[in-house]
Amino acid sequence: RLKEVAVDFTLRPGTRLDLNEVSDWLRVSTTPTREALSRLLAESLVTCVPNQGFSIREIDRAELRDLFLLAD
Repeated sequence: RLKEVAVDFTLRPGTRLDLNEVSDWLRVSTTPTREALSRLLAESLVTCVPNQGFSIREIDRAELRDLFLLAD
């Protein structure tokens, strides 16, 4: 479910992902949530700033254009 949110624009790019809030939303503890976010980080779907946490990755214009071209 978390990956879907990261790719389908349910949350806007740049949205900060609070570990506790995401854990509550997923109804799991913070450990599997942190592991899931780490996997999304490895897939470049989220970013992580030390001491600030995870965020949905920003998409630049070229990537957005490519997404629209793939959708056609």
